Amino acid sequence: MAGSESNGCVQSMAIWFPIKQEKPTSVDHTVQEKPTSVDPTVDLHFNLWRMTHPGKRIKEKHQDFLDVGIMISNPYSLHSICFFLPMIIGRDNIKDLGPKFADPRLATAIFNEKLAVTNDSSGKPIILAKESDNSIYCRVINLPISGNDIEESAMEIEKKIDGTQITITENTLEEACKVIDKDHKLYIRFRIYLPEGKKNTFVSSHRPNDWWFASGFDVIECLDVRLNEARNLPDRILQKKAVTESQKTVKIKRLDFLLVAGVTADFIGGHRTFHKCRLLEKGIWENYIDERKLLTGMVIYHWKEPSSPLKLLMPKLQTVSTIEGLEDFNAFVKLRLRFSGKLTKLLYVLLALLIGATGGVVGNALWETFKEQMQKPALITTVAPTNAAPSGKHRTSDDRPTQASNSGKDDSATLDKSDSAEAQPMERGTAPTGSKADGRT
Repeated sequence: MAGSESNGCVQSMAIWFPIKQEKPTSVDHTVQEKPTSVDPTVDLHFNLWRMTHPGKRIKEKHQDFLDVGIMISNPYSLHSICFFLPMIIGRDNIKDLGPKFADPRLATAIFNEKLAVTNDSSGKPIILAKESDNSIYCRVINLPISGNDIEESAMEIEKKIDGTQITITENTLEEACKVIDKDHKLYIRFRIYLPEGKKNTFVSSHRPNDWWFASGFDVIECLDVRLNEARNLPDRILQKKAVTESQKTVKIKRLDFLLVAGVTADFIGGHRTFHKCRLLEKGIWENYIDERKLLTGMVIYHWKEPSSPLKLLMPKLQTVSTIEGLEDFNAFVKLRLRFSGKLTKLLYVLLALLIGATGGVVGNALWETFKEQMQKPALITTVAPTNAAPSGKHRTSDDRPTQASNSGKDDSATLDKSDSAEAQPMERGTAPTGSKADGRT
């Protein structure tokens, strides 16, 4: 379709969780070791904020972004958390959202659970407790900041031509595990500001062939978000995942994907029906996105993917082990937006003016040509009489041609008769032709 803005190749995100290597038991028993026998599990949250649309100028305050949340149960054996984004971004495109959870209204809105916020003695991580029974819900990690960016010791960034790998480091997880109890969960949430235009591989837009000639037209947006799709991952990422999962597979128990789009965008299809949708509560979420203003009227579409049985082949035992876990995820969404192009309307106005001006010039030229033709003298042909009177001879009153009593006779016939009579010789004492003799001499 003409006028399409497509990324050309849909790629997948990826996430994997390297496990710590087993260490020999320490002789020093003065420090209580955290339990590592229980395997960690995770819940994933992805929120895609669609703040821009094709045909509109993209400004920084209306930039698209992706929020990534990771809830970890029993995190003690985790070495790090690795996340691959199929786009090239820098450290300045990533922001820690941990401090946002100091607002209990926002924490309640994110988890849909009535929560209270307290801080431990060290000030971090932030503790979220259920108001119903005051039990600990989770602890939110605050990543250390240097200037305006997350410190390299807490988050490593590796950029390649096919995308960017973001790694939550072992040091970050170890520091967080020091201040949590056995049954507590850790939560990490960060934001990625996505590239503009075709570099945003999540979105492709398609306009009709005649969009430039129409004052109003529909644009179809296709949003395709994938996670751990092997067919769409680079070989180097597949190899890293394979090495990690050969040691131990961390189960993904649940995945929630939220798409936030303008209310004027019609949802016309997807790979599956969304779980629910609602209008965005602007009063709660306006502070969540900082200086980037919310569009007037936004809708949240919510998909959730519970875990399903995941079959793993055990080569040594030649058996298949079944565990509960989510292997991959795909969300395909089709939106329709109606646009009225200001440029197209301007072109219409200019075209109308041009047609009017051209018509006026052509009309004036035709009128001038017509007037010139009308003002030229007409060519009149005069036929001279056959028997003309001799020069110098004057007619008397009796020489004038008589009027024909019949009005149907023409003047030329009368003129010819008069001339003939005048040409004949007159005898003395004879009355002129056509006159009556009165008998006098």
